[in-house]
Amino acid sequence: MESVVWYRRISFRLFMVTALIAFLPMFLFWNYSLAASRDFLRVEHADSMYTSLYGASLMMQNLMDEVSTFSREVSRDQSLQSVVEEYRTAVAEGTDREAARSRISLILNEYVGQMSSLDSLYLYFPDSKSVVSMIPGAKEIRDPEEYVADFHDFYYNRMEASLEWRVLTAPDGAELLSFLRPLEDSRNCLLVSSLKNSAWKDRLAFLGEEDASYLISGFEGNILYGVSDGRELSGAVNMEGPYGQAFDDLSDSGSYRWQSGGKTMQVAYYNSVESAWKYLMMVPESSFLSDQGLQPGFYLIFAATGILSLILSNLILNRSLVQPVNLLGTYMNASRHGHMAPVPERKQKDEPGVLFDCYNAMVTRQQELMDEVNIQQLLREQTQLNYLQSQMDEHFLFNILNTIYSEACHEKAEHSARMLLVLSKYFRLSLSYGKEKLPLNEIADLLRLYLQLQKMRFGNDLVCHLETFPGMEQYVALKYLFQPIVENAIVHGFEKNPGGHTITISFRAEEDELCFQVEDDGKGMEPEALEQLREEINSRKEERETGFALKNIHEQICLTYGERDIMLESEAGKGMRVLFRIPLEKGV
Repeated sequence: MESVVWYRRISFRLFMVTALIAFLPMFLFWNYSLAASRDFLRVEHADSMYTSLYGASLMMQNLMDEVSTFSREVSRDQSLQSVVEEYRTAVAEGTDREAARSRISLILNEYVGQMSSLDSLYLYFPDSKSVVSMIPGAKEIRDPEEYVADFHDFYYNRMEASLEWRVLTAPDGAELLSFLRPLEDSRNCLLVSSLKNSAWKDRLAFLGEEDASYLISGFEGNILYGVSDGRELSGAVNMEGPYGQAFDDLSDSGSYRWQSGGKTMQVAYYNSVESAWKYLMMVPESSFLSDQGLQPGFYLIFAATGILSLILSNLILNRSLVQPVNLLGTYMNASRHGHMAPVPERKQKDEPGVLFDCYNAMVTRQQELMDEVNIQQLLREQTQLNYLQSQMDEHFLFNILNTIYSEACHEKAEHSARMLLVLSKYFRLSLSYGKEKLPLNEIADLLRLYLQLQKMRFGNDLVCHLETFPGMEQYVALKYLFQPIVENAIVHGFEKNPGGHTITISFRAEEDELCFQVEDDGKGMEPEALEQLREEINSRKEERETGFALKNIHEQICLTYGERDIMLESEAGKGMRVLFRIPLEKGV
């Protein structure tokens, strides 16, 4: 037996398979657990982010409600409305307005002192393009100063509603979150309430923990306030950036993952319907996804246990599988050199035991087949002798017929001599040097000789028609399929029904099949007898009462050309038609 390379040995392969079976599920389970725990952490952190954003929105909404309520009270102050009207009249008439302006600043200053979260209050008069505030050094700003021009442009071109929150530049230059509303009963005067940054920005500082970035914007994307990497954000949200998907989603809240530059970020958002603001937060996953790997001690115990299990399982497999396979291989290798012997019976009824039993059964069967081959060889030799003897008998009959023909001629029995001559020709063509298949034209010649014999018998009472097709000599068929059908038509159709009769025989080529048909005008058959004959001929039953010749022909057709039926059509007193189809077979 040839030596097997170590890495091809079944013992090594079993060791590797065992290792895979033992370690792979553990690794996959650990990997699945790690992925599941990370997914759980993502969901938990998304919920935490939502809670933070929702809390921030509640805090801002409470503050905004306070400012909104306070500014409504200021706008309804009758004394403020009165002095505002005095200021507008003085500006319109070109008289001294300083007293009215001072009273406005004083009233606004008093209101600012009532609410600690307010930074400033000021009024904008679009008719006169002027701003009046309580801010020292900026108590009145008039056109054409740049601040007033910018505010005028904002008022007419960018302000979206009569009540609106915006980050605006105050008269002293500070960027402040401000609430805008018209003064009560005065549409041409806008009251601006600006919050201190410390009143709301400091309250949002908790959103920036864990390396988080966050921002607050309007639904259209204008940033009210935001922080990223310690820097405040302003302007408009980049819709192609990490927050773009939040603006595409119409849900009240949600979260998703966003990847860029090899980093994966978790983004959460909350839409405040009351303020029409979006609260958004983005946190790198690395900040909350800690290493979910196992401790080194576990790896050591896992490895030691796995190695011991592998060694033990390998020993068991080697004893129960590898050694029996090697033993079987030794016996099989010996059988290649002609030393075929059964393997000793294995006590354990396991898979190797089944292999041993199968091998022993194969050896026994092989010995039986060798005995059968020897017997078959003897039978073939005997069959060959019988065949040679039959050939001698057929040639002997042919020679005897010729001798009788010569003697009939000598005795001047002309009719008998002609019949013997035709019969002799029939046998000579039928023998055909032992061939089973003949060209179709020679088969047609056989039928002509047979019909010639019958004509000599029946005389003018028998009319025969034989139809052929061009090129019949190109095709061959079994020579014994055709004459028995013609013989049946004459014997069963005419002999017991005297009088003039006609028989029509046709060979037709239909596509790739030969159609052979014999039709007579004999006595025919009753329907019950015809159905019984059909069943006997075309069935596989061994017992049969009639139709021996047709049954034999059907079996030859099925054995040679596959399952095919012989078709019979007949009526009592109107003759019979017999037809079969076989493939057209080219001759060699």
